[in-house]
Amino acid sequence: RLEVAALLVAADRVVLADTFAFSRQAAHNRLRIVTSQGPQWLTAPRRSGRVGLPMRDVALVDDGWARRHRQAIRTAYG
Repeated sequence: RLEVAALLVAADRVVLADTFAFSRQAAHNRLRIVTSQGPQWLTAPRRSGRVGLPMRDVALVDDGWARRHRQAIRTAYG
């Protein structure tokens, strides 16, 4: 969200929550952006992620998702 990005830019300190416990249903691995066609969810695909594992230890699948997400964000927000 643009509001969140503005807060991050204006913050003196940003704390990354990489020690929080991973949960399949939580919003920490998903982000909704607004596109010209409406809302779009961006999700980082995980290779493993036992519930309760610290998020920094959850392995992600490297299938090009980061490139696709960057492109979606560029297209949506310029």
